[in-house]
Amino acid sequence: MNQAFPKDVLIGRIAKDILQSIFEESPRYLVYPFGHESVFANLKRLMHREKLGGDETIERVRSMPDLLIFDREEQKSYLVEVKFRSWESYRVKIDKHKLEWYKTYWPDSLLVYITHAYSIFYCQRVSEIEDLYLEYFERLDRVFPDITLEVLIKYKPYVSNLAQISSGKLAKSHKPENYVYLLLKLVGDNGPLSLGELHDRICDFVLLSKVELLKALKSVIKGVRWYRYFCFDKEGEDDWEWVVGLTHSGLRMYKKMDWELLIQKWKENGNIVKYARRRR
Repeated sequence: MNQAFPKDVLIGRIAKDILQSIFEESPRYLVYPFGHESVFANLKRLMHREKLGGDETIERVRSMPDLLIFDREEQKSYLVEVKFRSWESYRVKIDKHKLEWYKTYWPDSLLVYITHAYSIFYCQRVSEIEDLYLEYFERLDRVFPDITLEVLIKYKPYVSNLAQISSGKLAKSHKPENYVYLLLKLVGDNGPLSLGELHDRICDFVLLSKVELLKALKSVIKGVRWYRYFCFDKEGEDDWEWVVGLTHSGLRMYKKMDWELLIQKWKENGNIVKYARRRR
C-alpha cells in the first residue's frame, strides 16, 4: 500500500476546503461539494473494493469535478476541479491521462490549480487548456470578479503552511531577495508607480500582501532615499543603469540619467533629497 496516499488525500481535501472558504467570502457565490468522494461515497468504496475501472460510466464518475459554484448575480453554475501542488515551477503538474478525462467528460468545467509559489491561485477552463504552464492560466480573481485580491492574500498563509506539511519547503518566489529585481524591472518598464499600482502589477507574478511589499522595498532602499542600480550583460559591460528612489507617491525610477543631474533636478522641483548616495 502507498503510505503517501492518505497524506495526499488529506492535503487535497484541505486544498478544497481552502478554495470553498475563498468563495464563501463573497455572498455572490454558493458552493456545493460535487465530486464522487462527496456525492457517491458508497460507490467510491465499491470502486475501490472491486477495483472497478475501464467502464465509461465509472470513468465519468471517477473524474467528477470537486465543487459546484453557483453565481447568484449571473444565475450561472460552474463545475470546479481543484488541484494542489507543493512544488515551485511554472510547469503545471497534472497527470495527462486525468486531464484527458476532464476534457472528455467535463470539458466545460474549470480547473483551479493551487500552488504555494507565484500567484498561488490559478484558474482555466478545461476545454481551453493546451499547454500546462501557469502563463496560460488566469489568477482566480480575474475569472471570478467578486473574489478580491485581498481575499487571496488572506488565504496565502494557509496554502504556504499546507505546502510545508506536504513538502517541507517554502516558496523561493516569496522571499524578498528573489523578487526585488522584479520590483525594479516593473518600475523601469512602466515609469513612476504608486504603491497600489506597484502592488497590483507584482501580484500578477507573485502574490504579496502590501506589508510584504513594503518589507521588500525597505530591503531595496535600506534606509537611503536614492541609489543606483546596474545590470551587466554577459560580456560584463554596462547594459543599462537605473536610479531608484522611494517617495511618498511610491517607487520612482529613472533610466540612464546622470546622478548629479537627477539630484539637481529634484532639488529644483522643491524636493529635499536626504541621504543620497551612489550604490553599485
